[in-house]
Amino acid sequence: MLIRREDLRNRLISLIGHGHIHLITQTLDEASSRVSKYLLMQVLVNTGLRNFYWNGALFIGLPGALLWGVIVGILRFLPYVGPPLAALCRCFCPWLFLTVGQKPLLVLGLFVITELGDIESC
Repeated sequence: MLIRREDLRNRLISLIGHGHIHLITQTLDEASSRVSKYLLMQVLVNTGLRNFYWNGALFIGLPGALLWGVIVGILRFLPYVGPPLAALCRCFCPWLFLTVGQKPLLVLGLFVITELGDIESC
């Protein structure tokens, strides 16, 4: 929508009529501004969550902490399926690598902390 904004504007003008050009242009500018703000907030939230999980996994000693953080950050961009997939990655995949001591429980605790923070922000 943002990339082809001019084409969309021209189609709406031809559909509604040339008498409402100012209203259509103003409405599309406002919509694109809101979508841009939403996407910027998504980037900030997902980057913050990625950094938090990366630092937490690094502190716990999870192998490939940066990779897990990047996977979590990228998956959260997918609508509807991304957050559950990111939750699965945060919760179950580290259990494959950490089988000794309390580290799997620490990873589970990190998952709970990040999800509670995500739920609280809604």
